[in-house]
Amino acid sequence: MEVFRMLSDEDKQWLSNVVRAVGEKVERLDEKVERNTTALVEGMEHQRVALLEQMEHQRTALLEQMEHQRTALLEQMEQQRIGILERVERAETTLLAEFHKWASPFELRVHSHSAVLRALDAEMEALRERVKKLEEPPAA
Repeated sequence: MEVFRMLSDEDKQWLSNVVRAVGEKVERLDEKVERNTTALVEGMEHQRVALLEQMEHQRTALLEQMEHQRTALLEQMEQQRIGILERVERAETTLLAEFHKWASPFELRVHSHSAVLRALDAEMEALRERVKKLEEPPAA
């Protein structure tokens, strides 16, 4: 403070003006920093909102694509299921047709063999009767 007393009034006035000017410059710089900070925060918020919108758009597009792929996959699975059912039905039909081809002649053979066996049984019975009559002692 001793130095301050040694200054003339004119020097004190000049120094006061310089201090005031520096203070005003500091205030202007503070205001500028505040404006820049506000602009930066607003810009960042704008970017955040834009990114969120972009992410939502991409999410929606991906969901639509996934739904389309799911639908296509379900359609493909249904077509494959129908194809498998058709092949199974053809295989069943073929198997039944082949079995019928085999069974019809076999059934005829069984019936004809059965008829032959019945005829043989009847003949055998008749022969038994004849042998029995021949073996019986003559009645007096």
